[in-house]
Amino acid sequence: MKGMQPAALEEFTLACQLDPDFAAAKNNLGVTFLISGQLNEAQPKLREAFELEPASADLATARRDYEA
Repeated sequence: MKGMQPAALEEFTLACQLDPDFAAAKNNLGVTFLISGQLNEAQPKLREAFELEPASADLATARRDYEA
């Protein structure tokens, strides 16, 4: 995954721009930021994803893992 981070960040950013309410894209962008060590960028994306779909188990798990 390490070598794919720049492309993933670009694709997930574009997905978020095209559909600002796409919670999975925001979550994936946040997780990709986490993997790349960009914690300050990850937090708002993960929060936005959770706010869009608070009942999503996947997003709740990602948020819990981040906040741990």
